[in-house]
Amino acid sequence: MTSKKRFLEKIEKALLDSPVVGCQLGPVKVYFVTGEASVSTVLRESSINLISEQWMLLILKNVAGYTDGDLAKLAVDESGIGKVPIPGKESILAEKRICIFSMRHLVPSKFASGLKVSLFDFVRREMASASVCSVVGKHILNRNPDFIDMLWGYDGYAESLAFGLPSWLNKKGIKVREDLRAMCLGWYEEVEQTLSKNDKIKINSEADNPFGSQLSKELGEWAKSFDFSKESIASVYMFLFLGEAQQISLNTNTIPVCTWALMEIISDPDLFRATRAEVSQALVTHPTSGERKFDIQKLASLPLIQSIYTESLRLHLSLNLTRTALKDIAIAGYTLPKGCTIQAPSQISHYEEAVWGTPDHRASEFWAYRHVKSSKARDAGTKSGHTLEYSISGRAGSFFPYGGGGYTCPGRNFAKQEILLAIAMIVTRFDVEFIEWTKLDGSPSQRPAQNDPRYAGAGSVPPDREMKVRWKRLW
Repeated sequence: MTSKKRFLEKIEKALLDSPVVGCQLGPVKVYFVTGEASVSTVLRESSINLISEQWMLLILKNVAGYTDGDLAKLAVDESGIGKVPIPGKESILAEKRICIFSMRHLVPSKFASGLKVSLFDFVRREMASASVCSVVGKHILNRNPDFIDMLWGYDGYAESLAFGLPSWLNKKGIKVREDLRAMCLGWYEEVEQTLSKNDKIKINSEADNPFGSQLSKELGEWAKSFDFSKESIASVYMFLFLGEAQQISLNTNTIPVCTWALMEIISDPDLFRATRAEVSQALVTHPTSGERKFDIQKLASLPLIQSIYTESLRLHLSLNLTRTALKDIAIAGYTLPKGCTIQAPSQISHYEEAVWGTPDHRASEFWAYRHVKSSKARDAGTKSGHTLEYSISGRAGSFFPYGGGGYTCPGRNFAKQEILLAIAMIVTRFDVEFIEWTKLDGSPSQRPAQNDPRYAGAGSVPPDREMKVRWKRLW
């Protein structure tokens, strides 16, 4: 258990002989499952007979630092987080279901021509800053210049915090959590003071909103409606920025995926040109000002960039889908007992050769065109007579980067748009030249990036190498 990567490799090997493998992890009996039919059963029964609330509460306690009193309020709500209450709890009114809202609710600035950039570091800083500002406004960064650095420090300790180690074994992790929460609390208290001074004036636009956005405002109102302490409300926002435990994923899940997609595009000049040509179709120029913006709905419908996005998720998302059985449940011919824990590791399903491999492209390699198919063009003006169509249908049990069933990540559409927009802006606004791969400390590397094994099973897996590029701004 000292290496999560090796542990999952052993589980993967065992699952070759049986669709269900059981093992004892400390005091918990865990059954690992794989295969499209088995995983589909887990997803279908999620929030009905297979739940994950107890694990979420542990994460909210240990990683987010919710107070015991506010955790108790969440624990009292036994209706689940799905749209429909779990069996036996249908009588609970929607306004009394505290869990349901808690789980539902970039433009680069200065660049010199020919600037050398460390791509992952750039995306981590700029994209995180943009997403935070888009939700809560710029003031939180203005009053805390080291907020983004603190956020990524927090991310580095999230898993060790989740294990609930004693404070004397995880002093640094607890300190960075509390320091970041103090920043969020200070911002929240200033927002409250602003609203009080203005006698809670009616907010007519995002610009007038001291919370920064309608989402941020409603999140604060939800927490106050259940009488959360200010400390836990600060944790709500802190976890929003982190993007864990089925919260809307603003940063730590989206940014590694975006970085991987950009690394693949930049590494292949032909793919870079094809991506630029495609996303340029979504550019809209204002008739009078000449300002260029992306039509996000058009962008999100383009086939190649969707395929690149899906392939990046498939290869670089390592998530152990975890559920607790409310009753005995049959999976792949086995009866798993009530109260047991069931896990479906995404990295096993996402790398299954029989599902994803082709004669020319193994499942373990990145192939930008894996999720598109060529069809006859409806537009007679299309030169080749064919067009690309994106498709991922029929693979629900083999592809589940955002979970599934009643626990499908509510922020998945936001995350997708955020990633696609960042990719589109970089490939259209810059000429980018690959220079070299380096280790994360800046020293030369003899190989390209691979998944960082430290993040196996923890969500989006960042690269273990940095990509040095040189770019020139075009507009």
